[in-house]
Amino acid sequence: MPPMRHFDSDRFSAAATRVIRRAWGLARLRGLESVPSGSFWDALLQEDGVAREWLEQSGLRHPDPIRLDHVPALPPVRMLDEGPRAAVAEAERLARELGRHTIVGSEHLLYGLLATDAERAAEMAAAGLPLDEVKRRLLAESGFTTEPVKADVVLDDSTPAADDGPVALRIVDASLNRVAEGLRAVEDFTRFGLNDGRLSEDCKRLRHDLVPAQRRLSLEDRATVRDVPGDVGTDITVPTERTRGTPADTALANVRRVCESLRSAEEYAKTQDGEVASMLEAIRYRAYDLERRLVRRLETHRRLEDVRLYLLLGVHDLPLSYDRIAEAALSGGVDAIQLRDKQAGDRELLDAAVRLRDLTRRSNALLFVNDRPDIAVMADADGVHVGQDDLPVGAARKVVGSRRLVGLSTHSVEQAVEAASLGADLIGVGPTFPSETKSFETFPGLDLVHAVAESPTPPAFAIGGVTPENVSRVVDAGLRRVAVSRAVTHADVPEKAARMLAAAVRGDASPEQ
Repeated sequence: MPPMRHFDSDRFSAAATRVIRRAWGLARLRGLESVPSGSFWDALLQEDGVAREWLEQSGLRHPDPIRLDHVPALPPVRMLDEGPRAAVAEAERLARELGRHTIVGSEHLLYGLLATDAERAAEMAAAGLPLDEVKRRLLAESGFTTEPVKADVVLDDSTPAADDGPVALRIVDASLNRVAEGLRAVEDFTRFGLNDGRLSEDCKRLRHDLVPAQRRLSLEDRATVRDVPGDVGTDITVPTERTRGTPADTALANVRRVCESLRSAEEYAKTQDGEVASMLEAIRYRAYDLERRLVRRLETHRRLEDVRLYLLLGVHDLPLSYDRIAEAALSGGVDAIQLRDKQAGDRELLDAAVRLRDLTRRSNALLFVNDRPDIAVMADADGVHVGQDDLPVGAARKVVGSRRLVGLSTHSVEQAVEAASLGADLIGVGPTFPSETKSFETFPGLDLVHAVAESPTPPAFAIGGVTPENVSRVVDAGLRRVAVSRAVTHADVPEKAARMLAAAVRGDASPEQ
């Protein structure tokens, strides 16, 4: 195998990608110019994945998890020390050996590190996780076995042929084909329709993890029992089968088809191979979770589709009362308001949130509360917004629940792309221009706006110093969503300022004055 020059992201799972990125980030945090084995090992213990699960089952945990303010993108392979480079190459080699459709997971990286580091392998063997055990688990996961297959029944001339075998195999074969086809249809929509890299990758991983189950049932046997001309089901149709309302409807129909087909395949596989049935059961539960997340993602997409102008509004230091400004801004075309005020006490903040909830509901607009998921819940707001140094997205989600939205501030392309995997529904991107409401040492500016517009991220709002005078530059850079504050709150006529901004991001030629 020739030495790798660059990581092929399609060959690595989400967990493996996080491990490699974290290893690179830890090395840089420690002032190292390349990534040593120690950083890879720390990353395996800190990032969620199969490898971490196996290590923790052996009683090994990271004593002091290290927080990274910034997790970089995948490094060039040349930035790895010789040991980790050999480990990654070994992980790829094993993945290829286990099947050309198998992608490299964190568990493969664990195997690679142990296979190329005798000292580490000895430590893990003493902890109860020797290299042979890691490989055994990988073989089991892939469907391969090193043991001879034992037949349950010894056939001789007196053994009658089973008539039900071909029937069950036909059902399993048809069901597995529907699963693979349905997953491909869902993957295409999450990739091209939603621009959601995480959901797309999960669909791809499910398809790949279906391969070991398919491999245990001989393709030759499956093809032999197929009878397309004699299949009565090919002529059975219903009126709605030939039409779909939208691409989203198509995706939802296919994810339901996947779940149903997996159940059928699992049930009839029990008459052929119990191990296959168990593998399909595990995949079926993952498909249920995929359906849940797709439904939520589509609901989020629907709620944010027309949200273009987002206003950050406080309670203090305003030329008019906050509710009068909110009414004017909503009349001018603001689609969402975020209540953000670091000076307000809890009671004052809750009162303002309740008042804004009433105003936004009348205008069909969304309401967010900055950094206070508890206030967001009490005021029945649509969501909460957190920053990089505030509550983690997952923690905020636990408070506000699955039906409310969680926004996240991002200041780099890496943070913007990672936001989806963290569970953020929308992001703020900036600062775009110098702002009077916040001070920053650096301004990533329009370069960041353009880069985010070209990347797979949640709905992104350019924020920081956006005004009616410069909003066209944001639009030209590729984003048609902006978040503003003083441009509206301190405008001579807030409604007019909001109308001008709304017209610019929506592409209206001549906004009403």
